[in-house]
Amino acid sequence: MGKHNNLTSTSVWRDLRKFAKANNVHKAELRQLKTLLHQHINASGRQSDAWMLGTFFSGWESMRMALEDLGLEHGKDYVQMFSVESDAACQKIIETNVEMHPKHQMHSHIESVDIRKLPSVDCFQFSPPCQPFSKSGDLLGGEDARAALWTYALKHIKLHRPRLFIMENVWTLVQRFPLEFQNMLKSFRRVCKSAYLVQHMDWNAKEHGSPSNRPRVVVLGFDRDGSGLGKLPLQVPPPIPCPRLALFLDLDDVGDDLPDDSVRI
Repeated sequence: MGKHNNLTSTSVWRDLRKFAKANNVHKAELRQLKTLLHQHINASGRQSDAWMLGTFFSGWESMRMALEDLGLEHGKDYVQMFSVESDAACQKIIETNVEMHPKHQMHSHIESVDIRKLPSVDCFQFSPPCQPFSKSGDLLGGEDARAALWTYALKHIKLHRPRLFIMENVWTLVQRFPLEFQNMLKSFRRVCKSAYLVQHMDWNAKEHGSPSNRPRVVVLGFDRDGSGLGKLPLQVPPPIPCPRLALFLDLDDVGDDLPDDSVRI
């Protein structure tokens, strides 16, 4: 991910640039202000190289597992500042197994969170409830009240403008509810006066080395002004062979009749 300013420097530096543009501040003066800002933050003991991360509908923070698989270290490469998860079991998993920043905020119910008081972050990830669009629910789409919960994430983007946001959901959202999905994309593209480049892609875990048939859609949003993450569109990595499910199971429990191509858990 490279080196980026921390929570404070990212938000303050963005405000300084806006002020400079509005008041015709000379670029040399702006660079001096930036240097002073970094000196102040480093003197205060903050980690200026770490990305700030926050999640809504956090589950058990599986994104953190992905970051660790990539060799990124919490506290050095990134720092997680908040999680919002209503399931008590998932909260327990997070509290027991996931390292957090000392000022990390854990919230239970998205409806009761004061989003204005959440910290700004560089990377914002959210996985809204899939039941309205999934076979695990009743496929009610917009008639299910949970279908609108993604708008809380939109509100966070509008208020805090992360450099990158990532949304994940089931592929049936695209396949069976295209109008709802297109409404999401339009909202993401219009937020903050069209500040984001937005891309979506389909993804299945079984095509990337995991023994699980999980077709998903991933939506990526990059701040046009400050992401520094390259140009869209990004390409999905090519499929790789998936290990047999038997490698992950105790065959004494499941027997020897597991099909060679089994990938579903």
